[in-house]
Amino acid sequence: MIRSPLVIVRGARQVVTVRGANRPRRGPEMNDVGIVQAGAVLMANGVVLSIGTGHRIENLAQARRAQEIDASGCVIIPGLVDSAAYLPVVTAHSAQRLLAHGTTAVKPQQAGSRRSLRHLTGAGLDVGAGGEEEAPPILAPSLPAADGEPLRWRQAIDSGAAIALATGHAEAGAPPGSMTGAMALACLSYGLTPAEALCAATLNAGHAIGLGATLGSLEVDKQADMVILDVPDYREIPYQFGVNLVRTVLKRGHLVYRRGEIRWPKL
Repeated sequence: MIRSPLVIVRGARQVVTVRGANRPRRGPEMNDVGIVQAGAVLMANGVVLSIGTGHRIENLAQARRAQEIDASGCVIIPGLVDSAAYLPVVTAHSAQRLLAHGTTAVKPQQAGSRRSLRHLTGAGLDVGAGGEEEAPPILAPSLPAADGEPLRWRQAIDSGAAIALATGHAEAGAPPGSMTGAMALACLSYGLTPAEALCAATLNAGHAIGLGATLGSLEVDKQADMVILDVPDYREIPYQFGVNLVRTVLKRGHLVYRRGEIRWPKL
């Protein structure tokens, strides 16, 4: 458990912020994911304080007192949001697996019991209740597609639509799906760019579950939910399909997962 009120994640090759207006990204906007090269993130009390190049952030007075998390050679992205996870049964183990695959917020379609919600929130995940007024439609690329469906989704984005991603995982007793896997399938099967897929799995998915104002992007005063991926460039995510790239997960500035271990936060 991180006990310091100040935390800095440093050494990243890229910080992909997806920062911008408080609304879903549409059409070509989905390719603008706000990359900071050689970046760092400073956070305190559960929210982001500052994002920028490592040189600038590390020289802030507050950063000199912060506990460090090393992201050398890796990519930092916002916590992933599963906007339609069909989880027939939620256990403590399945909640842990969500964190281990970088999912920090979720809308379970079949997990309305108090016990299920306790497992999710006890693991530190945010649980969305519903979409916002302009919530984007949700694509679950792991589910069977009708003839021509991939082309229709691609044309919708090209026409200026916003979309969100989800695992749509539905098999009873199966482990929760991976949002990085959903991103890879969206690129490989539906023609999304890596930037579009990342935007759809973070900011747009946050708006799809009614939490876009507080999570889904890395920017000042939003929740410090982030994932450290073991790749040097976020554009490699689709080419690592089937591999869990998650090295570290922070939820509201707390270290909740490091490869090989789960940490239970007191949020």
